[in-house]
Amino acid sequence: MDDLWQWAARTATKAPLRADSAPRPAKPPATKIVEHQIEIGGQIVPVSIRIDRRARRISLRVDPSRGQVMITSPPRAGVKQALNFASTQTRWIEQRLARLPEAKPFCDGAVISVLGQELTLRHCPSHRGTVWIDGELLCVAGASDHITRRVNDWLKIQARKVLAEKVETYAAQVNRPLPRVQVRDSVTRWGSCSSTGVISFSWRLVLAPPSVLDYVAAHEVCHLVHMDHSKRFWN
Repeated sequence: MDDLWQWAARTATKAPLRADSAPRPAKPPATKIVEHQIEIGGQIVPVSIRIDRRARRISLRVDPSRGQVMITSPPRAGVKQALNFASTQTRWIEQRLARLPEAKPFCDGAVISVLGQELTLRHCPSHRGTVWIDGELLCVAGASDHITRRVNDWLKIQARKVLAEKVETYAAQVNRPLPRVQVRDSVTRWGSCSSTGVISFSWRLVLAPPSVLDYVAAHEVCHLVHMDHSKRFWN
């Protein structure tokens, strides 16, 4: 009998196994990217299909930085319906692709405008360092395979520096504390301001005319005062 009571006491101290204590299956990711291709005007065009649980309908756009068709689709529609939808919009896609400017790769001899200054890219494989300005030349050291990456990295540094300075100036003018500034590889917008006061910019602004960069910086700082596009904001 004593052994029975001891067994009962030990058993009572153990928490009973509940149904909800079993491991729960992991939720599927909110988004899933599927890469595909379609033929438009006799050319093979890359298509990136984004399956998004938050999407309510199929939407389509052309990414100007990559010349790629971007489709967002709810899970219930899936990849097949997304491709079927794209096949009904080939004329629209073809027109948007035709409007895209010709890509200008970063290579020796290319001319780019940085903060309003025209610079000729010059590859300097025998030099040390990364990227620097020498008069009207933008010099890039290292192997030719690294030119694009090094120029991109350098441009992002220049963009972050000048945009941070602009934001600091304008934030002081509207009597707001200096916000956190981010420079991203944005492809759909030049800048944004979150409700928490974080301002983000596309690094490509460094290639735009200085007046455009200046305006975008002022625009986003004004959102620190008015988080809308009301008349008060524009005033």
